[in-house]
Amino acid sequence: MRVLLHAHTRWSYDGFLTPAELGAKAARRGFGAVLVSDHVDTLDADRYARLVEECRAVRDVMMLAGLERSFDGYHVCAFGLPEWVDGTDVSEWADAVRAAGGLVSCAHPIRYRHRVPPSILDAADLVEVWNAHRRYNGAMAPDPRSWTLLTPRHVAIASQDVHRARDMNSVGVVIADVHVPEAVVDEIRAGRLELVGPLVRIDRRPRGARAAVFGAIQHVRPLAWAVPVAFYRLLRRLQRVRARA
Repeated sequence: MRVLLHAHTRWSYDGFLTPAELGAKAARRGFGAVLVSDHVDTLDADRYARLVEECRAVRDVMMLAGLERSFDGYHVCAFGLPEWVDGTDVSEWADAVRAAGGLVSCAHPIRYRHRVPPSILDAADLVEVWNAHRRYNGAMAPDPRSWTLLTPRHVAIASQDVHRARDMNSVGVVIADVHVPEAVVDEIRAGRLELVGPLVRIDRRPRGARAAVFGAIQHVRPLAWAVPVAFYRLLRRLQRVRARA
């Protein structure tokens, strides 16, 4: 079963899809489960309970509600969280998430140039060694530098950070076929998974030539992305000039 981790719905301030829309699009991509992580900024206990209900009502895939929040500027996700958990101390919050049956993930370490405080890593069960959003690693390959953050108790995951339909691709993790949401969390917690994308399937830190290729992709990707973005911005500027003429 392919699992999509780290996706946002309209319950999050930066999400554009309802849980039902997200589930339908994920199913068409071949996913059997989606782990949502909506930002706490637009949630409270009541709103989160409604998000949990909407996720459970999705029939296209197994959808598990979750949270994303910031501690000292570093984003942390709680996956598979059946109830609202709040707190200002990352260690206590993470313990409460686990006590409720969820998993804690260090989100997109590339955003912080792979410098993550020990307090965040100590609280995390998972590390997003591959975040397929175009702002981060992209869909082609993970960044080998992310593996340096892992200790033996961490599980490496591949995620997406979906906000809208165009963000979605095939990157995720593959686990055994399971039939209940709790089993999805159990498989990931145990590290019984592989990281998959359109060209890559991996279950351990890349080394040798493979690591060199993955590293090169990470250095080339920002430049490759900058060219179409610059062209798009130029077109928008020209459109504004014509509109004023």
